[in-house]
Amino acid sequence: MHSVSRRRFLAQVSAGATVIGLSHLLDPSKAFADTPDAISKILANQTPQTGGKLVYGQTYPNWALGQSNRGTHPYYWLDLLTRSVWNALTWVDEVFNVQLELAASLVANDKMDTWDATLREGVMFHDGTEMTADDVVASMNLHMGGGVGLLRANVAKTEKLGKYAVRFHLVQPNAEFPYALAEYRAVIMKANADVDQIGYDGIGTGPFKLVEIDNARQFRAVRNENYWGEQGPFLDELQGVITHANAAINGFRAGQLNAVWNIDPGQIEQFEDAGAQIHRSAAGDQFYLNLPKNLDFPWNDQNVRKAMSLAIDRTKINEIVYGDASGWTGNDFSHVRGQRRICGPPGRTRCGTGPRAAGRGRLQRRREIARHRLLPELPGRAADLSHRGGKPGRSRHRDRFRRTPL
Repeated sequence: MHSVSRRRFLAQVSAGATVIGLSHLLDPSKAFADTPDAISKILANQTPQTGGKLVYGQTYPNWALGQSNRGTHPYYWLDLLTRSVWNALTWVDEVFNVQLELAASLVANDKMDTWDATLREGVMFHDGTEMTADDVVASMNLHMGGGVGLLRANVAKTEKLGKYAVRFHLVQPNAEFPYALAEYRAVIMKANADVDQIGYDGIGTGPFKLVEIDNARQFRAVRNENYWGEQGPFLDELQGVITHANAAINGFRAGQLNAVWNIDPGQIEQFEDAGAQIHRSAAGDQFYLNLPKNLDFPWNDQNVRKAMSLAIDRTKINEIVYGDASGWTGNDFSHVRGQRRICGPPGRTRCGTGPRAAGRGRLQRRREIARHRLLPELPGRAADLSHRGGKPGRSRHRDRFRRTPL
């Protein structure tokens, strides 16, 4: 049998826009759907061995990082990769299909406004207690209270049906609700009589147990010997470090980092020259453009904000920044209450994304630009552009699950 050293394996997997799908290292029970051929060949006919430590750099930390010094909570966890310590009821795989995680089944009624979840039995928290419906209901109530917008907007009530059964009563029918349950913060935490304390113990059901955290810099976690997954985890220890720009490439070159997430596209060649293999994620990214509406700023005029949105060439951004002019772009969205998100024909309040929806959005966009080209010539009137928003950019795959009216 062909063998491979830890150094060679890490040399192959270390670096990337996402590097070789680090989720596979954290939870080997999830398939290597998009793993490069080089890694597939290395892993072929290999017997998994336990041991070792993986240190990865994260250049895109949690946006809520500075809101709490208690980083043991998944909301304020330094990394967006919460699945190393916690699990949710579902997860989204490499081709954007929803998969079951802590849920053994998830079934909707005919109207799709009620969903019943049956939980996996025998799943243990890191402290040795079993996860039950009480923990799920407590976690969901916390998420619905404001922590996770996807659940706050979708769920009216969460009901316990039995020790391992939970029912979700939705505000309105939603065929995509299983995706909302996969949101990175929608993890299951231990129930607590004091709802304000739920999640701050750092205890989850994930493949690694949190043992140390400096929420401004790094965390360290060790293997969960009682992990519920079919395999692994195989690493003894996992360490995540916040890093940026040159510090990331220098740390990789020096061997201080075995992998780097979300690298700067401008540094891809530097990482490749350092022996890295780049794993590109199809999930894309999103960018925020803040248009303040205080004082006498021009952004107070909604027509100006719409014009700004239409002026951005998203296809050119894909071509220049990502080197992929064929990549699809998501719809704009706004966090300003009272404005609907951009989508489809006027009056439509719900829309999806993905390649098909993106195609419709591009066609609609071209029509609107053509239709409004002559409007600025009308005396005393700015262009009445129908695209709403002001925060344009590429969309993460989770954005297709947003249902909050804007």
